[in-house]
Amino acid sequence: PREPLSTALRSEEHTESTLGHPITEDDSAKMAKLSGVILIAALPVKNEVKSIATTIESLRGACDGVLVYDTGSTDGTIDLVREKFEYREDFKVWLVHGTFQDYAQLRNCAHQAAEKKLSPDWVLSMSADESLVGGEHLRAFLEGYGGNENALLVEVRTASGAIDFPRLLRAKSPWIYVG
Repeated sequence: PREPLSTALRSEEHTESTLGHPITEDDSAKMAKLSGVILIAALPVKNEVKSIATTIESLRGACDGVLVYDTGSTDGTIDLVREKFEYREDFKVWLVHGTFQDYAQLRNCAHQAAEKKLSPDWVLSMSADESLVGGEHLRAFLEGYGGNENALLVEVRTASGAIDFPRLLRAKSPWIYVG
């Protein structure tokens, strides 16, 4: 089930950078050697300048870093991410440029890019207009988690209510988003 996704990531439809700088083979090797990477957030974005900084800041303390998967922002989203997060050593933000086909493909590509480049135990999929609340509890839970589930539900709260949604996927799991 993941083969088409892997093929899409090997295509030249996207370019990758660490906040605008090309990722070299050496950089990829260094990122792959990050030890203890428990949780990376994957944020598919397009034109989210109004909310992206708040979203990324909400992930500090819970995530080891954030992979921003941009599909052609023209509103200053990427410039804002670069300005606010480029020189932060305490919290890494990686940038990947891709194309939009549908939301399932977008989430899958963002997840796959985070998994491929950073080798985390878990990938949290979020929208760029959402914020993580209680991230320190999520981090503590994952650090002590011994289960073998490939997906965990996350409560997503909206103005119309709350719903549990599989937003936390184990890296290398067979789960993909469809639809």
